[in-house]
Amino acid sequence: MNKIAIFGASGFVGSTLAEELLAEGVPVRCLIHSSGNAWRLSRHRIDLQMVDLLDPASVRRAIADCSHVVNCSRGKGEAMTVGAKNLIDVCAEANVERFVHISSVAVYGDAFSVPVISEDHATTPEHGSYGWKKLKQDEMVQRAFRRGLNSVVVCPPNISGPYSMFLEEICRELKAGTFAFVDEGRFPCPLIDVGNLTHALRQGLNASEGDGQRRLVCDEPTATWREVVTALSEMLEISNPIPSVTSAEAEELTRSKRPQKGSIKKSMGHLVSSGVRMSLRQDPYIGSLEKFAVNCAKRLPKTIQDQLRDDQKRISPVVAKPNVSVRLLSQQLRNVTYSCDAAKKAWGYDPPIDFAESMDRFQQWAKLHWGLGSAPYQLLAELR
Repeated sequence: MNKIAIFGASGFVGSTLAEELLAEGVPVRCLIHSSGNAWRLSRHRIDLQMVDLLDPASVRRAIADCSHVVNCSRGKGEAMTVGAKNLIDVCAEANVERFVHISSVAVYGDAFSVPVISEDHATTPEHGSYGWKKLKQDEMVQRAFRRGLNSVVVCPPNISGPYSMFLEEICRELKAGTFAFVDEGRFPCPLIDVGNLTHALRQGLNASEGDGQRRLVCDEPTATWREVVTALSEMLEISNPIPSVTSAEAEELTRSKRPQKGSIKKSMGHLVSSGVRMSLRQDPYIGSLEKFAVNCAKRLPKTIQDQLRDDQKRISPVVAKPNVSVRLLSQQLRNVTYSCDAAKKAWGYDPPIDFAESMDRFQQWAKLHWGLGSAPYQLLAELR
C-alpha cells in the first residue's frame, strides 16, 4: 500500500481514519473541500490539500501517486452526485488498486416490515433524499466495478463514539427536555462506533479483492434506544423521567410534521376565511392587499365560492402537539437491525469496540470538549 488518499478527511469519519493511519506511519494524503472544519487534523502539522470534486482535473491531481482511495466525502447539491461521479471515474481511469466508498443504511428507506435487514433488502429511499443520493453513489461504484475498478462499499448506520454528531443530537434533546421514547425505548438503536467503522474501512482497504457490493457493518449486539439514552442521561446527570409515546402516537406526530402539498384551491379557501381576513386587517398595507384578494375571490363563480367555504368548514381545529424531536421519533420507528454476516464473510469483520466501551469513549470526549463534570459545567446546569 503506497499511499492512501482520503477524500473528506476533515469530517468525522475521515479525521478518525487519518489519525489512525498517521499514528501508524502509513502514508496518507488528506483531501478537504475547505479549511472550515480542518482544525482537528491541523493539530498534526500535516499538509491538507484542497480538492474540488466538481473539477475532474483537481481530482486527478489529488490522487496522483496514491494507490488506494477512501471516499469519506459529504456535501450538498452536485457534490453528492456529479462530484461522486467525477471521483469514481477518475479512480477508474487511474486504475487505483482499491477504492473504498462509504454508503449509508439510509439507502433502505425508513419503513420496514421485517426485523432484520441484509444487503439484498429493497432500497426505497425518498426521491432526492440523502439516502437516495447515497444509493445513486452505490450504483455508480457498482457500474465502475463492472468496468474494472477494484472497489469496496461499506454501509454503516448512525455513528457513535468520540465526536459523534448523532449522540450529540440526543444529548441536546435530552437537555432541552424534547426527547421522547417510542414504546418505552424498546426498539433497537443500530449504531457503529467510529472506531469500528474505521476498522471496517481498513479491512476493506486490505481485503484480497473487492466486489463493488454494499456491505453492512454495525456494532454487535444491537443496543436498544433505552440502553443508549439511559447511558447518555446518566452521563448528563439528568434525573427527570423521560417521556414516552406509543408507536401510533409517534406515527401521527411524524405525519403531522411532513410538508403539506399546496394548491390554488386551498390558498383561495384560506383567503376567504374569516381568520385570515382578521389577521390581515391589523396592518393597513396588508389590509389593502386583503381587500384586493377578497374582491378577486368574489369574482369567482358562486359555485366555486360555496365550495371554498364548505372546505373551510371541514378544517379540523388545531390540536397542540407535544414538543418532542420528531426526527428522533422517526429514527425509533424504523424498529430494525442490520445483519453484518456478509461483511464477516467477505473481510472477517469483527467489531473490536463493544457498547460499554463506545459509550465510555463518548463520555471521555464529552468531558474534554464540553467540560462535562467540571465546576463551570455544574454551575451552568444549576443556572438553567
